[in-house]
Amino acid sequence: MGFQPSVNEKLVIDGETYTIGEHPNARGVPYGQEGRQGTVYLMNSEHKTRKKAIKVFRAKFVNPSMVYHAKQLAKFRDVVGLAACQRFVVTPQNTAELLMKEPDLLYAVVMPWIDGPTWMDIILNKVRLSKKQSYKAAFALAEILAAMEQRGLAHCDLSAPNLILPMLSEDISNVKSEDYVQLIDLEQIYSTQFERPDYVPAGSPGYAAHNGMPSNEMWSAFSDRFSGAVLLMEMLGSCTDTFVDHAFGESFFAPNEVKSNCERYHQLINAIRPIWGDTVVTLFASAWESEGLTQCPTFGEWLIAISKIKQPGMEESLNAPVITETNSVGNSKKGKGSMDEDLFKQAKEYELIGDYKEAIRIYRSIQSRNLHTSLAKEIEIAINLLETSRKNNKKQKTNSAFFQTIGRLITSRKMKKVTVFASLIIVIGLIGFFSYSFIHSHTKLFTAFKSSTTAKPTQSSSAADPVLESLKKQLAEKNKQIDQLTEQLKQLKKPQSQKTKEVINQLNKDYIEIKRIANLDPQGNSNLEKQTLDASVVYLNHFFDFVKNSFDLDQHFDKQTTLVEGYYFPYIYNDGRNSQLNLQFFKDYKKKF
Repeated sequence: MGFQPSVNEKLVIDGETYTIGEHPNARGVPYGQEGRQGTVYLMNSEHKTRKKAIKVFRAKFVNPSMVYHAKQLAKFRDVVGLAACQRFVVTPQNTAELLMKEPDLLYAVVMPWIDGPTWMDIILNKVRLSKKQSYKAAFALAEILAAMEQRGLAHCDLSAPNLILPMLSEDISNVKSEDYVQLIDLEQIYSTQFERPDYVPAGSPGYAAHNGMPSNEMWSAFSDRFSGAVLLMEMLGSCTDTFVDHAFGESFFAPNEVKSNCERYHQLINAIRPIWGDTVVTLFASAWESEGLTQCPTFGEWLIAISKIKQPGMEESLNAPVITETNSVGNSKKGKGSMDEDLFKQAKEYELIGDYKEAIRIYRSIQSRNLHTSLAKEIEIAINLLETSRKNNKKQKTNSAFFQTIGRLITSRKMKKVTVFASLIIVIGLIGFFSYSFIHSHTKLFTAFKSSTTAKPTQSSSAADPVLESLKKQLAEKNKQIDQLTEQLKQLKKPQSQKTKEVINQLNKDYIEIKRIANLDPQGNSNLEKQTLDASVVYLNHFFDFVKNSFDLDQHFDKQTTLVEGYYFPYIYNDGRNSQLNLQFFKDYKKKF
């Protein structure tokens, strides 16, 4: 049954007596918070002068090496935001008497109890922070992540449930500024001094950018860069109606929206820009559009950007209204000129290196800040000239970049962006058409020339045929790729509700087919067992394709699920017939794990 404590139950750990705390909103219920690897319970010291947390792990996460790992983590307990690194592990050597009574506490971890809501609580309860709270939360998190990054540390599962905000606790008077935000669930933390853990989380929905990401980046010094960028933007946006009204659930973004050109992305940056400026929006855009975690901005860059934000209303009360876009522009005229000047310099630098797309984006940003002015008209002219240069540049590079474009289509994690798909499909189609026209006309000329200059026209014609056939095959392959991309584009345009409805209908059809085959007369039909298996494979493939596409799961998930299926289903079957068969099955199969 596992560890199931009662309120005020006594636990003697390392010579100290603690009692299990009561849930503040449920009388008689122990205060426990369930996480990915186990449950954390509140413990009060004998006279309730101190609070401790005891984390009881689920069976599959119980690991003797936790003792050594705790000693290693303790080195970082003084790093800002990492108070949970201070821990004590329950072992037979130090707490034998308790373990005889509660064996499920073996290798449980005791650490400081941190008061305050999680960031997930803030999102789910639709709590709108004041501008001051929003800024301080983001600044505190940026400080923590920058300090960790400088020490070669990464949390590796940054998400809303793993952030606690003591700054929003009831007793804020006792909270120091360096403790405004705390990280929890530190078991998978990365350090150059640590060995890779047996269990490395693939990231949390709404924050993970692992689709197409190299597996070695999932546990590395760069692992927090994308999820940290999302959390920082959530915190900066938490003082706006947009954030409160449009949050998906436990995170602002839905799992399938991460790194896509979705509506929530534009809603968030448009809400943040007039309040906190363009710099943080630019940093977030770099992370959102990055090809890998190493390309995301460092937390040092985030900390500098947030530190530079001028706070004219930082002394506002908790109920102060959010500054609207109109007011923000009006109140920041003094600093606008210098900011525009900096942005102009950036745009010019991108022009010089030929990155017209980025230059245009920055010019658009300046233009939006100077609407209905002569400057806006001048910028529009500059943008039009850049657009023309960009188109000409594209035409010159089309032939040399063709195969690189195909490679990016196959491997890029940005395949979800509908606009990118559409433009690339059109480019491929046009190139294919003109290539075919060119090949066809030149082959005719080539054949005619050979016929007129040689005494063996038949042989020349036959020599040209393989070349033509090869080119036709290449063209057919390109057309096939276009068809595949067109179908993917069609699927991406569908709303999630429609995808769900379609997969339910498909699975129902698949199941009816399985039943039909399984109930056929064996005398008139051979290999029914194989036919039933094939139909079952179709059902499972449709199901797992839907899961993968909905939650951006990668090839690692495919392999992992196949392994688990291979063990689970035979085991259940054997268990119903002869459970002893599973002993040998386990010995044979465990090597695959």
